[in-house]
Amino acid sequence: MEPEEKKWMKKSLILQAIVVVFFLCIYFTGLYRTCIGAQISMIFCILMLAVGYWLMGEKRKTSIVYVGYAIALFAIYIFARLVYDNCFGG
Repeated sequence: MEPEEKKWMKKSLILQAIVVVFFLCIYFTGLYRTCIGAQISMIFCILMLAVGYWLMGEKRKTSIVYVGYAIALFAIYIFARLVYDNCFGG
């Protein structure tokens, strides 16, 4: 494996670990049911989307990157609904 390939995989694994730990914390604390928790989660999903776009810019347009991109968009939709329901009583 090339050094550049190892570097990209390391960045990807670190990002995935951060995402998993964050969402486990949000889920087990029930924070996503509150107004501020849903807002924080949605902002984090938008940041994930930005990082995914950054990773795509590194000439790694594989199907797994597109799947992650789609999941992040869906998560933004879910948390936007939670923000609406929890903050505005939708």
